[in-house]
Amino acid sequence: MHFFVKLIKKNLYIYDFALRLRFSKNNKALKKFVSEISSIDPILDYKSFVVAMKKIPSNRLSDVYSIKRSFGESLLYGHGECVLKYAGLSNSSLKYLPILEHGVPYSEFDSTKYKVNNAYIFQGKNNDLNWKKTKKNPAYYIGPYIHYCDCIYSQEKMNQLKREMGNTLLIFLPHSIETKQFSIDVKNILSGIKDVCGNIDTILACVYCMDCINIPVIQDYNIRFVCAGFKLDSLFVSRLKTIIELSDIVYYTSFSSSIGYAFYLKKHIICNPNNNDYAQVEKEIGKESSRRLALFHSLFGISSTSTNEEKYAFINYYWGLDQIKTKEEIRLIVKENKKRIRRRLGFY
Repeated sequence: MHFFVKLIKKNLYIYDFALRLRFSKNNKALKKFVSEISSIDPILDYKSFVVAMKKIPSNRLSDVYSIKRSFGESLLYGHGECVLKYAGLSNSSLKYLPILEHGVPYSEFDSTKYKVNNAYIFQGKNNDLNWKKTKKNPAYYIGPYIHYCDCIYSQEKMNQLKREMGNTLLIFLPHSIETKQFSIDVKNILSGIKDVCGNIDTILACVYCMDCINIPVIQDYNIRFVCAGFKLDSLFVSRLKTIIELSDIVYYTSFSSSIGYAFYLKKHIICNPNNNDYAQVEKEIGKESSRRLALFHSLFGISSTSTNEEKYAFINYYWGLDQIKTKEEIRLIVKENKKRIRRRLGFY
């Protein structure tokens, strides 16, 4: 039986068909939900988005909300669609695009996480050596995914919103994961922000889609709660870029995949966790995640004396600022991987 399963996974065409057949009910429900919720703008109409999120289909798989395909991870946050659109390719090429790891992991490298017999795409080269030691398939590095998408608003609209908001602080609230809900004390996080950041006209509090139902909207501090959308919405990363572009300062109390995006978009970054955050992160996720938060804090903390070169090296390691690819290079990656997939079936 194990040999049969292994054989199916090796043939990505059959594996994809098997996944679609087995999880058709799950995929259909989630696609219907995505088509409905993607019509809501969670930046300018956050309240309607929160109401809509309460109608999310019950999680039949007990772990994560995802479309079960052989390239399912590439469908998260719109990364795959944006990269293909940038390269002038249609979404039909998703099956041939190496799987995009959906974010910068909080924890150390775990080779068992990459189960599909396919090549992978990462942003930076932080896992390059571990990948070469444990995986036979190639890895590609393409830099921050946010490079490959546009904002969702026109420049005229962006200018209008900036005039309305003035000097804007964006805070990315720590977010839970679907397998474990964290307790987020929003009031405590927001209580001393203005004292730390100076003259702020507007605070944008970005809430992860899976947390927005449980986080109360606070009326103080002139806060505008926003969200980048549901994780399966292809506009997610474009909305995230829009939110960051609307800000002047980006404030963190935890390690986040958006850090590299804020740096790439030349925003002033502040990392200001409290002492309890390290212990909680280590308890919930692991020592490596706590170590990364400490390093992030040392570089971007309020009293940090780190140079731009030191900050760049940290961001580049995880987000691959020097790995950005041209349209032609992305098309070549797809072409190479398609050839690799077909070669396994005896086609040359």
